[in-house]
Amino acid sequence: MSVASFHRPLIPRGTTSTSLLTPSAPFSYSAMQGGAGRGGGRKILRSPPPPPPPIGDPTRGHYRSAVVPGAVVDVVMKEDQRSGKTMHGTVARSLGTTPHHPRGIKVVLECGAVGRVLKVYE
Repeated sequence: MSVASFHRPLIPRGTTSTSLLTPSAPFSYSAMQGGAGRGGGRKILRSPPPPPPPIGDPTRGHYRSAVVPGAVVDVVMKEDQRSGKTMHGTVARSLGTTPHHPRGIKVVLECGAVGRVLKVYE
């Protein structure tokens, strides 16, 4: 037995090099191995958020562009979400980084309370 035949890859007869490159099954992330560290995790492509509604619309608190420091807003705190009790105040800073959130942008008020914006007063 020669050394060259020992190192040859095992390719079935009748296959071509292009048939080895094309996958036989559809691509799936679940079949991939690897952790989420250093870019190995699954990438989720999100569509851009819809354009902000006009001024006075009750869903304006869902858009970061409408919630700026100094804006007067109504917020609901986490512990009051079931009851719907709101708090009125002025935004000190915004938390999070997404341009849109379906339940409202999370903010810190000047009094120190943290909650999600329900209404923005223009």
